[in-house]
Amino acid sequence: MTEPQTDITATVFELGDLEVDPVARRVSRGDDSLDITGLSFDLLMVLARACPDPVSPEQLAETVWQQSHVSEDTLSQRIAMVRKALGETAKHPRYIRTVRHKGYALMVAPAAPWTRPKTTFRKEDFVLGALLLAIIIPGLVLLNSGWFSLDAPPAPTEQTSEPAMEMGLAVPLDRARQLLDLHQPAATDEAIHILETAFEAYPEHTSLKRQLSFALTTRLTKFSPHADDQSRAEQLARSLIEDDPGQGANWHALAYALDARGQIDEALAAYQQAVLLDPEDANARSSAAYLLRVRGRLHESLTAEAEALASAPPSLYAPVQIASSLSLANHPAADMWWQRALEAGASNSVTQAEWLGGLLARGDEAAALAHIATLPEALRELDRIRHLEGLALAQAGRLEAAREHMSGLSGVRQIDQAALAMMLDGIDRRDDLRAALQNARQHGQSWPDIRLSFAALDAQAGDLDAAFALLSEAIDLGWRNPGQLRFNPVYAPVRQDPRWEAIEARIERERAAQRRLIEHDPALAIILQP
Repeated sequence: MTEPQTDITATVFELGDLEVDPVARRVSRGDDSLDITGLSFDLLMVLARACPDPVSPEQLAETVWQQSHVSEDTLSQRIAMVRKALGETAKHPRYIRTVRHKGYALMVAPAAPWTRPKTTFRKEDFVLGALLLAIIIPGLVLLNSGWFSLDAPPAPTEQTSEPAMEMGLAVPLDRARQLLDLHQPAATDEAIHILETAFEAYPEHTSLKRQLSFALTTRLTKFSPHADDQSRAEQLARSLIEDDPGQGANWHALAYALDARGQIDEALAAYQQAVLLDPEDANARSSAAYLLRVRGRLHESLTAEAEALASAPPSLYAPVQIASSLSLANHPAADMWWQRALEAGASNSVTQAEWLGGLLARGDEAAALAHIATLPEALRELDRIRHLEGLALAQAGRLEAAREHMSGLSGVRQIDQAALAMMLDGIDRRDDLRAALQNARQHGQSWPDIRLSFAALDAQAGDLDAAFALLSEAIDLGWRNPGQLRFNPVYAPVRQDPRWEAIEARIERERAAQRRLIEHDPALAIILQP
């Protein structure tokens, strides 16, 4: 199959105070050459050709990345890079404007007339040109398996120019982004390998450092983590902020790492800081919305999602987060958003896990097991899906199968395994795990779920006072889903206690209050109306 060709306009033209040379692929302002190269230059050219019309994310994916889809995060980061190079911000644009629900458009039209293309180059020609230039800089890149790889280059010297460094990293960074956009475990591992190898050579490169931080946290939260993913992701993000505290994307990276650690309040503040610095970061808004939902602030969560929808197309996880918040509020619009979520996120683990959790909370473990059987093997092997399948087996009364299925899981899921084992063999395992709860409290890890898991241990040990104290603490931290306990056999002692009725009543009052706010907020029409 022949790769699509890229037309190159031979005429140098002006965009306001900029001069754009399509053949040399250079953008300048006066005597200064701007750092707009590679995909950034391609994006600017696509917008220039379409001016004054907007270009949709789908069109940009096809014409700039030559893919059928790129994630909202990839696109928004690239737009932010171009804007930074142009010297503008999302709050005060001079060249690029966001067109609600339509994409992006140039605010200034090309001053010189467009001519017929005099030369056409394939994408390989640009890559070859970059390679030939890179060879001039000894040891900058190595050619490996068809990609510019940095398996064993020398560390850059003080004489290595920033443009040369960018040239050497352009292809590995783009390849890593393409792999991360697939949202698959093996592809994420490969992307991290590419980024780690490049990082060994260029440990101070800003974009590389930030992308590696995001990738490590993605593996930690979405797939099967490695032992040091969280600490390294946070360390990279904090070093970025130390170097440039005014960059919203750096705060986004830190928020994501803190989010994974369970430090919800600090993570939420960092997401909000990212949005203050870059109001068009729809992914940071959506992530903040998720943490607001975890905190039980359903109305605020949906408001944040509505603001994100008003400024850009939905992020990958927006539909499932909206559906989950509406479900917790018992709002009928939840069904519409679940349909959208399953259509948009059929292949991602977050959507599947939220949907399965909803089935279990309704007591429909048979539907959950049937649905899991239809998932690709790569998804079924993930810890979060294995955990949910184990819970479904337990709800179905297949306790030994559930224990076997959940063996080897990590993190807080180990506590659920221990509770199930206590139920089956009567051995109190709380002392082995109690340090995890103490550590979580000491370090500000405020996820409600760890309290729920320890409540199951206390319930199986017959310490119902301790169990109910933990459930009350979980409600204080935002837990609003009693269905998580309603059909799970390890919580049977809790449900049989008279105090359980008061727990359910308290949660329902909280949900009803949030539902009233949602139903009477006109700003949420974008979400509540079909």
